Amino acid sequence: MSDPADGTLSPTSWPQRIMVIGSSGAGKTELGYCLGEALDLPLTDLDDEYWQAGWVEPPDEWWTERQGELAAAERWVLSGNFGSGIGIRAQRVDLVVLLELPRWLCLWRVLVRSLKIRLGRQIWRLPANCRAGPDWEPLRDYPEFLRYIWRFPMQSLPRAYTRLHNANVERLIVLRSTDEVSALGVALTSTLHPSQTLRALEEPLSSAMVG
Repeated sequence: MSDPADGTLSPTSWPQRIMVIGSSGAGKTELGYCLGEALDLPLTDLDDEYWQAGWVEPPDEWWTERQGELAAAERWVLSGNFGSGIGIRAQRVDLVVLLELPRWLCLWRVLVRSLKIRLGRQIWRLPANCRAGPDWEPLRDYPEFLRYIWRFPMQSLPRAYTRLHNANVERLIVLRSTDEVSALGVALTSTLHPSQTLRALEEPLSSAMVG
């Protein structure tokens, strides 16, 4: 739908459901906030939904059902990986933004973040009812979590692409560096037509998988 005054896209043509995925430490939540602000969409960080008070993990069946409920809403930004649920969310998505940042950077960010949390220092956000401190241990096997991040490009990323393909996602935005993420953030906050900015960055899923 176009604005007859200047030929630009009207807000009613903006993506109404956006999924932000990528490795832990890639910056999904921060980008999700930026997209939500620019497009006036409510953001849900999936960590807030998944982690129960005291860093308790929910039952698998409940989590599957909850993701379906979130995806059924008319307008949203859902930020978070949770690879097994990508297909559920992708059935309803208008736009997927994939953060494909270098694994060494994601690993470094997670290590720094974990140190700050364990020292009880204030960080910019934590899931609701989950506190920082020396007893923080949401993951039963932290070394395995770090291995998951390091292996993400070889193991989790191909599975994510397959799930997007199976959900008939045709186009997406892939950001492969911090410069690209920063440039998108600046562009979204400095334009009256953020949807045009996003559309200019879209690429076919098939091309992204090859790349």
